[in-house]
Amino acid sequence: MITGGRIHTAEGVIAGDFLDVLPLPDGTTVLLQGDVAGHGTDAGLLAVQIKSAVVAVLRLDPDPRAAAAAAWAVVAPEDERFTTLVIAVLDPRGRRLAWLNAGHEIVLLRRADGTVDELGTTGPVVGPFITDPDGMWDVHDCSLAPGDLVVLATDGLTDARDRTGVMLGRDAVITTVAGAGADPRAVVGALYRAIEDHGADWDRDDVSILAATVKQDDSRATAPRSRPAS
Repeated sequence: MITGGRIHTAEGVIAGDFLDVLPLPDGTTVLLQGDVAGHGTDAGLLAVQIKSAVVAVLRLDPDPRAAAAAAWAVVAPEDERFTTLVIAVLDPRGRRLAWLNAGHEIVLLRRADGTVDELGTTGPVVGPFITDPDGMWDVHDCSLAPGDLVVLATDGLTDARDRTGVMLGRDAVITTVAGAGADPRAVVGALYRAIEDHGADWDRDDVSILAATVKQDDSRATAPRSRPAS
């Protein structure tokens, strides 16, 4: 597994976005990303709490639904904040990708031939308006072949606006992913350059991007080899 990831903070040193790459003992690798509403210190502190809860649960049980329920438990009922969340489980040996998408903006699967599939939502954003998390989110799955690339990004990417207020948009993101090749680090770099070329205001919102690809030898691996993205 090869991964690449980056977070740009809109305010200060702490972001309301969070991401992680979690290799598990069964040989699967979990990609995790979320976006707490707003940015700055308050959103950043809640993001840290949610990420910690989700990672702790995934280490015990790789069921994305249990992890989403843990995220929900962190959100205070009286708080108006919510978070989007995506949990993608890559199984190179079984050649499957399973994902839970709780209202997350960009969840893409770039096939080795350059075509790009959008992996849609499987439930609502995680927030205090949910009274019972049981059965709230589904987990979908699809095939995963060597050379396929998973790309996750928060809405700070698609909503990046130039000086006239025009957003970068989903189509530009998908086109960039399709043309950037299969190297996760190159794809992350290309998407950040797309924001720069668009003339966006970097202080408007946090932007986080995470990408991972399955190598040919990953399907024969007996232990995960990936490391958390920086």
